[in-house]
Amino acid sequence: MHGERDREQDRTPLEHALERREHPEPGATAEPVGEGSLVDVRPRAVAKCPDGGDKAGECDEVEEERTEADDDEDAGDEGRPEPRELLGHRVDGEGAPAVGRIEAIGEVAAQLARDEGRCGTDAERADGTEGEWGTDGDGSEQRGGAGHEAEAAGERRGSDEGDGEQGERADLAEGDECREAARGGVAKARTDDVGDRDGDEEVRDAIGGGEREPSSERATGRRAAFDHGSHPTGERTTRWAGQRSCDWMVGVALPLEQYGFVGDLHTGAMIGAEGSVAWLCVPRFDADACFASLLGDESNGTFRIAPSGPFESTQTYVEDTLVLETTFATRTGRAKVIDFMPIRERHARLVRIVEGISGEVSMEVTLTLRFDYGRSIPWVRRVARGHSFVVGPIAALLETPVELEGRNQRTVGSFVVHEGERVPFVLSFHDSVLPPPRRIDPQLELAGVVEWWRRWVATSQVRFGRYEPLARRSLITLKALTYAPTGGMVAALTTSLPEDPGGSRNWDYRFCWLRDAAFAVEAFLARGMLDEARAWRGWLLRAIAGDARQIQILYGVGGERRIPELELEWLPGYEGSRPVRVGNGAAGQFQMDVYGEVADVLWRMVRAGIRPDENAWEIQRYLTDFVVSSWREPDDGIWEIRGERQHFTHSKIMAWVAIDRGVKVAEAMGVEAPSAWHAARAQVHAAVLEEGWNESVGAFTQAFGSTRLDAAVLLAPLVGFIDPDDPRARRTAKTIARSLTKGGFVQRYEPTAGVDGIGEPEGAFLPCTFWLVQNLALQGEVDEAEVYFERASRAANALGIFSEEYEPTERRMLGNFAQAFTHVAMLHAAHALERAREARRDGERERQGA
Repeated sequence: MHGERDREQDRTPLEHALERREHPEPGATAEPVGEGSLVDVRPRAVAKCPDGGDKAGECDEVEEERTEADDDEDAGDEGRPEPRELLGHRVDGEGAPAVGRIEAIGEVAAQLARDEGRCGTDAERADGTEGEWGTDGDGSEQRGGAGHEAEAAGERRGSDEGDGEQGERADLAEGDECREAARGGVAKARTDDVGDRDGDEEVRDAIGGGEREPSSERATGRRAAFDHGSHPTGERTTRWAGQRSCDWMVGVALPLEQYGFVGDLHTGAMIGAEGSVAWLCVPRFDADACFASLLGDESNGTFRIAPSGPFESTQTYVEDTLVLETTFATRTGRAKVIDFMPIRERHARLVRIVEGISGEVSMEVTLTLRFDYGRSIPWVRRVARGHSFVVGPIAALLETPVELEGRNQRTVGSFVVHEGERVPFVLSFHDSVLPPPRRIDPQLELAGVVEWWRRWVATSQVRFGRYEPLARRSLITLKALTYAPTGGMVAALTTSLPEDPGGSRNWDYRFCWLRDAAFAVEAFLARGMLDEARAWRGWLLRAIAGDARQIQILYGVGGERRIPELELEWLPGYEGSRPVRVGNGAAGQFQMDVYGEVADVLWRMVRAGIRPDENAWEIQRYLTDFVVSSWREPDDGIWEIRGERQHFTHSKIMAWVAIDRGVKVAEAMGVEAPSAWHAARAQVHAAVLEEGWNESVGAFTQAFGSTRLDAAVLLAPLVGFIDPDDPRARRTAKTIARSLTKGGFVQRYEPTAGVDGIGEPEGAFLPCTFWLVQNLALQGEVDEAEVYFERASRAANALGIFSEEYEPTERRMLGNFAQAFTHVAMLHAAHALERAREARRDGERERQGA
């Protein structure tokens, strides 16, 4: 008997699942999801219809009959069942889609309002109907119903607590607070980051926690930022109280600090700390979004898996991977959601595995697929393998053992996960005219994707010392932003996240900027990761082939040139920031600096041992010829100015780089560079020193003859235009540090001066601070460089992911998320700083030896 007990304790969760499959508990269901992947879903996992029925026809969800085609689909993914019934979603075109309630949980409570709305307490919405617009069976709108009984229950709750009148007044006061938020105020968010001691204690009581040390992280309301300790590569903890709900409210997206992302080298999904997928475009980065709640609310598309009651959550990546784990702690137990996207072979898949850690946790699932950037409601039906969602040319299939139903144009369900159990959800996308993709085993896919990422990280040949954890996370992020079929790299995962909340600086960064990608390739080269450099060069040669005068600053991930800029009027924008844009009008701008960045990375590839083929040299030759003949022309500049073209100093510096690298590549190939190249290189250099330097300002300025500062000139010593120890380089760095910083972060330029044609404020553009770090490190100012680096590195969230900008006063991330340019600048700064530290240590050892 004792031996049998030992064997029982040593059994794996999968062995337990097999045993439960062969000998199920009464009423339990156990279904395979994928080949060989078995889970146990207890009786509580069976979702009931709102009226208590559990048979087809008793509620708005009808399971499709099994057909012969379904059998074929199970056997070999062949055939497609004919559509029959809808799954609780209105697609008859009668009126706008119903907008359900929006849970105001934790920091989600800080929402901007589209309307004053109607607010209620938890008790008022105990049955999920009060404060919610729904439809009768005939599609007409109705309100109230059982919700009034719930409201009465809420009043009785106050009476039970000893003072019914006092309880009612509390509910009314809570309602007033919701309405105040709906008028444009900011509701209180109760998280670890908010210095609200009473709120923290309330949440701890709700989940059964004890006393805690006060968190060192502080923020106010939705404008949350995180203090990460030494480096932003650890976990973050957030408490979600689930206190109240408000209807008709927009801006439910979380602060950017509370997002991670996963990807498959074709696209990526943003996932919040409360368990929601807020952004996903399929089939590639720049395609239409099917989850767009990031730029609106849950009605624009979301996929939420989270505990049904109050919880704390932490997020972290599995080491050296892009597998994201969100761990929930509740009063009854702990569970985590493991999110990842298998490395793409043909179809995009998002896999979410709920794993019980201890005790038991009641979980809720809400899937709201909205194609066409949150606008198009899909045709939803049950099929043999799960639930099918179709809109025009695209379709999705959700496979899970959890029973789901349609409710208020959402697909919902609930289940209980126990210690050692894993409950999978596999969302696959495919062409609607073709059968769904083959089944997969979520657990095998998880093991495979972990192994893939770790093998890739191991190809790095250089280490960054104390900054290695942050550097590895940045490299993984850059790789995840790469479109594998072509080698192109997008600038960011998102569009229209504001540089100034409520303003119009909202741009689409889901395209390949030559500048950003060139810097990224340099980062890969610095780590000895040559495959990424070769892949990007292949993309580059295809994208810019043709007339050098027609080279664009950005292209689609496949090399597309037409990137029309449109505005999506139906999306309210992140925190009400409009317009929401797709496409980018900057594709038609003339920016001289991109020629220099492309020429520079091609030269660095030669230095790394990647010899240029005939096509690469031909492109470099005509790029150089073009710059030689055009460097005197004004351009739109690195900051994509939407105003009058100018003779930007940085653009002229990079024109010099383009010619200089052309000469050097020619020399490396044994080819004599034209004399015109040598002459033009000297002319550009002299012009910058004469017209770009302003003695009274004590710096290289934004444009020839200007007195305005511009952080882009910090690149001059980094590209070899001027020696880092040159007095002009040192004075420029000191002047910018003194006069162009905000809260210790370097700004691009003075944004309200009107030079960019917009004149609105913005946060600090993070790469600029890292450029200053590089300057200081090269000048031997190691201690000062470290101060700036440590401060800037904390602008990443706790997962180590940077956005484009940071607002130091309000301590929040701004701009598009998972920003390649920022990660690249951080990598270069970390490398420069580590080398400077080593040089200082070597110097100290030499002095001691002497």
